[in-house]
Amino acid sequence: MKREYNECPQCGHRLDWAERLSLTSWCGIRQIAPCSSCGSRLMWRRWPYYLLNAGGVLFLLVLYVVRSRDHVWEWALLAAMAPLLVYGNLARGLIRTAALPAAGEINPYNDLEGHTAVQHFLGRSLEEAEALFRENSRCYQDDLLHMGPDAFNFYFPAVVGYVKSPAATGDAGIIDGLCNTLEHRLRQDGESLQPATAAMTELCRHVLDDYDRFQVDEAGYSDLRPRYHGLLERLEATWGIGPSAKGA
Repeated sequence: MKREYNECPQCGHRLDWAERLSLTSWCGIRQIAPCSSCGSRLMWRRWPYYLLNAGGVLFLLVLYVVRSRDHVWEWALLAAMAPLLVYGNLARGLIRTAALPAAGEINPYNDLEGHTAVQHFLGRSLEEAEALFRENSRCYQDDLLHMGPDAFNFYFPAVVGYVKSPAATGDAGIIDGLCNTLEHRLRQDGESLQPATAAMTELCRHVLDDYDRFQVDEAGYSDLRPRYHGLLERLEATWGIGPSAKGA
């Protein structure tokens, strides 16, 4: 699907000025910043970013020359064109997702569970990760519990995509497992999971809104809805996400 140049390539969220500017720095180095909608790590593509910096340098150069030349009107016209070059690259600069999580981000603690997560997820895109959850949701959900925060933020939207798909109908195990994973990770990692806030909130609301579809046997799992409401309340208290969802 063709995306607008100022949209997140993963979820299509339209990036505003503040979000696009967060991908740059005062010293001209490209920065990596999370999408405020899905948490995907974003950065400028190389050549549009170089043009952006060249436009800024040209603007400063023109301002300097205007002060030292007699043909003020000609140079003033060039000075007016330079910001347009900068604006054009800010408005239409190509945004891409940053590199996939490295092995050290998936397994920052160098433990056995993290090593398994590396074997499963290293080098995989979000689409490929979602395919893993469709293949064996409970197995790969376990990896979300043990991978590092940066890798978790990157891959969590994949499991959300699976949960929202028809393939998750009747999969009570993934709903129970994700509830345990989120409770544990929010206690353990806290602020490190901020880039995944939108995805975590989307998951909780979807589970509560469509709870019956997962056919949760309360004899085996108990009623998970109060726990998901609790997760939404925690997200609200930590990051100001409103806990609006159906269900009791």
